[in-house]
Amino acid sequence: MSFRFLVSAVTLAASLAPLRTARADDVCVIDLTNVVLQHATNQSRSSNPDDIDPGYGYEVITSGMAQGTSGLLQLLFPQPTPLATILETLQPGSSALLEGVIYNPSGQLPIVISNQTIDQSSTILGTNVRVVVTISAGIDANGYGFFSLTDVQMLPNTGLIRLGAIRINSGQTVITRIPAITGDMNWDGQFNNFDIDAFVLALLDPAGYETTYGYPPIYPGDINRDGQFNNFDIDPFVALLVQ
Repeated sequence: MSFRFLVSAVTLAASLAPLRTARADDVCVIDLTNVVLQHATNQSRSSNPDDIDPGYGYEVITSGMAQGTSGLLQLLFPQPTPLATILETLQPGSSALLEGVIYNPSGQLPIVISNQTIDQSSTILGTNVRVVVTISAGIDANGYGFFSLTDVQMLPNTGLIRLGAIRINSGQTVITRIPAITGDMNWDGQFNNFDIDAFVLALLDPAGYETTYGYPPIYPGDINRDGQFNNFDIDPFVALLVQ
């Protein structure tokens, strides 16, 4: 189907298209206060009772202040320190694990937004140490956000010199639902004929579309929800408009 035909078809039928909008609980917050990064200790937190609705995409950001409570880490971080700074000290580049974004073509829950492992050997205060931890965040089937630290190794953990532990004094993981409505290419909260030009822009210039609207076109534009935004979404876009 050509773009000229696309524009002609949807413009002709636009007056028949119902207005589609969506309202949702778009944010949930997980309190991380007193979560401890400690050898052989798994930790998890839930946003319950704060839930979030199913959606086609999510962003997650974790932030907070923490300090060492024992061992070398207490010497290294005796005062509250940003989590990002601590992670960068343990493994350069690992602060990127505090943020994540995911496309969810099914629009259903549960979903894991981020699941990454730190495994770093380094020297701290003249001692060879190793930190291993898997950091995960997502949303369970009931719509509650979760954050977890698992498979934790803080080595050495025996003898006179130990790596020790870190406690989060204050912090949170915020999960935000990307407010995509199928077909709402101009992100005004409605799906109608005013989305035609933005849809065409997204097909011809995806980077330009993202610059204009702040999100990749796949979130509202993957009409057939096959995990891709491409020409195969044209026919479904037209069909959705004329329903």
